[in-house]
Amino acid sequence: MTFTFPLINDARQICFLVNAAKNAELIERVLQGDPKFPASRVEATAGDVTWILGQ
Repeated sequence: MTFTFPLINDARQICFLVNAAKNAELIERVLQGDPKFPASRVEATAGDVTWILGQ
């Protein structure tokens, strides 16, 4: 099964679950749109994006 970016972006709810303590710098790069990270291409068009950051 494959999910394309258009399919993901059209979702009603998009959720990222990340261990923030180990990945703070990478999360910042994703949020700034660094094209090196596929997650930076997620742009909700039909719903919300939720980030759950663990410790």
